[in-house]
Amino acid sequence: MTMTPAEKVMREALARARGAFEAIEAIRLTAVIGVILVVAITTHTEPGFMAVEPGFTRADVPIPVRVTSYAPDGHDDALRAVASAVEITNQRLGFDAFVVQTLPTFVGAPFVDVEIGVPTEHSRAEGAVVVDPGGAALYRAGQRECYVTTSNTGTDELLGLDLQHELAHCLGLAHDSYESSIMCGSDPGQPSCTLRVLDGFPPRISDNDRALLRTRYMRANRK
Repeated sequence: MTMTPAEKVMREALARARGAFEAIEAIRLTAVIGVILVVAITTHTEPGFMAVEPGFTRADVPIPVRVTSYAPDGHDDALRAVASAVEITNQRLGFDAFVVQTLPTFVGAPFVDVEIGVPTEHSRAEGAVVVDPGGAALYRAGQRECYVTTSNTGTDELLGLDLQHELAHCLGLAHDSYESSIMCGSDPGQPSCTLRVLDGFPPRISDNDRALLRTRYMRANRK
């Protein structure tokens, strides 16, 4: 059907109006997404190191990790769990922060002592700097030793996450309210955060925490 000149003008005007409306909607959508991204980026502040830190230094790495199990005949399983947590932590940091120690350490040498499946009544968590459901890390400021305990972790997966979390505490990292961080945890007066696998993705050491630990502990020209 042939359009009259007036109809052509009207159709062109409607087309220009529709194009202008779509452009305005696109700008509005971009602005909304931009605001969401800015809010998502700026509302999470990583705490970094704790106020009270252990005394490990760059010269101490890789820090020997000793393993004890309270479960009957459970030492081999405990050793495998700790070795896996150490390997994952080292890989994600990009250097060997820890090494599983099967022989006694020298007097005065730095160490991390890990006790798996500690009965609640025997837990060393009492008076600890950090106390978490399932695990705790205990040390005193400036000392080159850290004591890690785990109790009632339930699954091997949770035990592994708890061990990675506590080993990072031994390096001085504080709790983080971000659920994708391996330092996810809750302190008094802080938002609640539960350490767990989200949608098939395990929590990881954040880029910021990784950079802090590499700066403090990584030796030059050494993995």
